[in-house]
Amino acid sequence: MKVDGYRLTTRNSASIYPWQAQPGRFQEGIIIGPDDLAGGAVFCFDPWALYEKVITSPNMFVFGQPGKGKSSFLKTYLMREFAFDRNIYVIDPKGEYGPVGEALNIPVVYLRPGGTVKVNPLQAFGAEADNPSAAFIRRSEMMTAILEVELGRELQPAEKQALSAALHGISLTATLGDLIKLFFDPTPEMVEEMHTTRPAVIQITKSLGYTLDRLITGPLQGMFDGETTLNMDQASRGLIINLESVFDTTAMRPVMVCATSWISGLAVKKDRRQKIIAVDEAWAIMDSVETTRWLQARAKLSRAHGIQLLIATHGISDLSAQASAGSEAAKQALGLLRDTETKVLFGQDNHDEIKQFTEALNLSEREAKIVASLRQGEALWRVGRYAFRVTHLRTANEQRITDTSANMKPKKNKRKTRERAWR
Repeated sequence: MKVDGYRLTTRNSASIYPWQAQPGRFQEGIIIGPDDLAGGAVFCFDPWALYEKVITSPNMFVFGQPGKGKSSFLKTYLMREFAFDRNIYVIDPKGEYGPVGEALNIPVVYLRPGGTVKVNPLQAFGAEADNPSAAFIRRSEMMTAILEVELGRELQPAEKQALSAALHGISLTATLGDLIKLFFDPTPEMVEEMHTTRPAVIQITKSLGYTLDRLITGPLQGMFDGETTLNMDQASRGLIINLESVFDTTAMRPVMVCATSWISGLAVKKDRRQKIIAVDEAWAIMDSVETTRWLQARAKLSRAHGIQLLIATHGISDLSAQASAGSEAAKQALGLLRDTETKVLFGQDNHDEIKQFTEALNLSEREAKIVASLRQGEALWRVGRYAFRVTHLRTANEQRITDTSANMKPKKNKRKTRERAWR
């Protein structure tokens, strides 16, 4: 049978050759999966390639209720960025990243009260060793956050000045124990900097000394009360800090601040390699003004060092879980969220949670409906002024490594995971 020919443009040729897909808006970086809002175009993401074109900061917030795919995405994202020659540093409060460390051959550090592995959060190394001013800023922000949280109040001007004087008086290799000694036995230089008498300085600093001493001899004992015991050469490409021993305890907040501050110092190296610091379960340090302010300061400095700060939590309500609505802590957390131009929202079933996202992120009506309809593994990406509905795809090997539901499944011939770790 003869069929008359029909002339048409190549506009619809993709329907003839379905294996050909249109390019996504972003064409550099790691592949995440198809973008449903762009007809299944491949969605790629590279915060450094998008810098100054679409976003002004590489930092990222990731939200998602349990079971929606947030955790598997985080692990897959880090593994793919590692393949792109980026260093990865992970704060792992629940102890879920061991298989990732094994797969990438990077160390897993187990910090626990009374343990044998220590890290010195005051330690200045890498680029900080040649830049005392940068070391002082990081140390000051960290100690202010920890002391204010433990004291339950903001430091008084005299206390801030005393802390500054003490930090100026210690070496770049000093420990928390050295700082405590200066609080109880201030040097003449400290007294001179305080413009008062020695007894007056001791009166100001003794509460700081007692507070810090109680921490390192109590909840933080065996973790941050001495010099770093790790072989840092083994962490040249990355490091995972396992904090499951203090997860969901009163010690979790100061431990996460110390660990994150130390690892951010480690990440600031002289090389030009791009790096990612991932803070999972970030709700633990975002329920107080002091620690949220500290995290916000860390986020602002990341751009200068080529670092992406990746903050992960369940929902907007986590940012003020222990703070009343409209409180200073909640405002501080939401301010950090608004400053972060890349947000990844996995599924949210709770209507109130979706409403809070809509208000906090100024979601359109369509975007709010998308968040409510997301299935497992799907996420709404907000990158600068652009929005994408992306299905996160994993290879079979990635599924094996990132399966956080393994403990809920029958254990048939389950291979024992061996982690390269310091215990």
